Formats: sequence, C-alpha cells, structure tokens
Amino acid sequence: MPDHLHVVFIPRVPVAAVVRAWKTVSAHRLGNGTWWQGDYFDRLIRDTRELATTIEYVMNNPESAGLAAWDVRRLYPDVIAKCL
Repeated sequence: MPDHLHVVFIPRVPVAAVVRAWKTVSAHRLGNGTWWQGDYFDRLIRDTRELATTIEYVMNNPESAGLAAWDVRRLYPDVIAKCL
C-alpha cells in the first residue's frame, strides 16, 4: 500500500518496540526525509475467527484499493494458504 502498512504477527516483545524498530530500520534504508507518522494503530485479535477475517482483509486490501500490482499473494502462496 502506498500510504499505510498492515502486519499480522504474534509479538514476542512489546508492540511499540517492534514498530519503533521497523520505522528506524526502514527510514535509514530509505534515506533522508520523513517516512513515518509519529503514531500507529494496533489491534488485539481475540480468536481464530477474527484472525482469519483479519488476514483475509489484509490480503485483499491492495486489490480493494485498486492496486492489483501490489498483490503479494503470488509471492508466497504456500505460506498464505496456511494462514487462511
């Protein structure tokens, strides 16, 4: 997505630490400029049904936004199939 990022993961450390690390590493690799907002939105997934719904939403989001070229399902079809 050109203006936001969706990630589904099981945190092993505080989510704020993960987000800070992603922002730091990616900003350094991208070079000078402002790349990230100061805040982020996180959400706790409470059960397997909500997990499946969330993964489906994330996987379909680029196509729903008219960005078929951003479709990553073709890159890791075996991994994605295990999640759905």
